[in-house]
Amino acid sequence: MNEILLRIIIQHLSFLELSSDEIINQDAAIQEIENICSELENLSSVDKKKFRDFVKTYAEIESTAGQPEERVEFIKNIPESLGLINHSDDE
Repeated sequence: MNEILLRIIIQHLSFLELSSDEIINQDAAIQEIENICSELENLSSVDKKKFRDFVKTYAEIESTAGQPEERVEFIKNIPESLGLINHSDDE
């Protein structure tokens, strides 16, 4: 999986989730998050694991860079909140 594309996905999800109602319509944000989730669900189990691993690393990078804790926590929780956690994939 391409690291740049993974960064774009994470940044896009963060923008949709963390932006105020004045910035983005929340109904539209939810619909777009659901669309992204649907596409990510189609990944192979190997690619899902790569995505989860990248998300973890990216959250650490954001934390080290001094990003707000709310953003870092959101990023850390992306795989679980999108239903991409399958413990059998990690075995």
